[in-house]
Amino acid sequence: MGSIELVTKVPLPGPPTGLAVGRTRVGVSLAVEGIALYRRDDASLARRIRINGAATSIETDGSRFWIADLFHDRVLKVDETGAALGAFRVGGLPGGIALTGSDVWVLGLQEPSITLADRWTELPTVHLTFGRDELWPGAIATGPHGVWLATGHKTSLTLVDPDRHFTRGKIELWRVDRLSATTDGVWAGLQGPGTELAYVDGATLAVRPVDVPGRAWVTAIDAGSSLAVAVRGALLVLDPRTGAPRARTRLDPDCELTHVEVDGNDLWAVDATHNELLRFRIRLT
Repeated sequence: MGSIELVTKVPLPGPPTGLAVGRTRVGVSLAVEGIALYRRDDASLARRIRINGAATSIETDGSRFWIADLFHDRVLKVDETGAALGAFRVGGLPGGIALTGSDVWVLGLQEPSITLADRWTELPTVHLTFGRDELWPGAIATGPHGVWLATGHKTSLTLVDPDRHFTRGKIELWRVDRLSATTDGVWAGLQGPGTELAYVDGATLAVRPVDVPGRAWVTAIDAGSSLAVAVRGALLVLDPRTGAPRARTRLDPDCELTHVEVDGNDLWAVDATHNELLRFRIRLT
């Protein structure tokens, strides 16, 4: 069994609502406090940006960041220095953001809907609408098989073609609360009692339940070179293919990591209880 060591802890200027790790900057969305960009090498603050709104989520392609603004139904784009690159309008109450090869996908929770915009021009290209209570905040992920959505008010998982926007497949999967795509499928964090984690194969849509050690409530997941799983009071690293445990560390029992992101041998996280940015070092045996 490997180890997870906390190496950096930085106080945040507001409550974290999102996390995105770029090539040289780590972006954190902070609700009415806007966003903060931290240097990836030492976690020092590089820039604070006020958006005169409420930043609900953030995503990056490595060099640029997209931020959803709940108050003004828009998405802003900045570069790693924080310089503004553009903005576009989206459906009411924007939530999660995901990137495909050519587009930005933004969940709108008021209608509900998804707005697609060109990643380079910021021009909206497609507006997809769904039934009442069909989409869940933040439950969107993209991978080689398409765009994964938690649908049916957390009772199903839908796979959408990223180019032609038709439904490639839909399965019943209750309590879907978190999604993170891999090259072969998607990991789903599930709310409530019973199995807390499930892997869905992108080709067959077969579901493989995985019990989280300790059977604790999953608060965040991210699949990269490792699968990071945050639960109340602990942080786990699992094998991204099998879900087998590889490392674990205990945290403050009150600590709630709401977003995690694997960054090679590092693992970034935000603690919504204490409003902190954390960086861990993963050592696998």
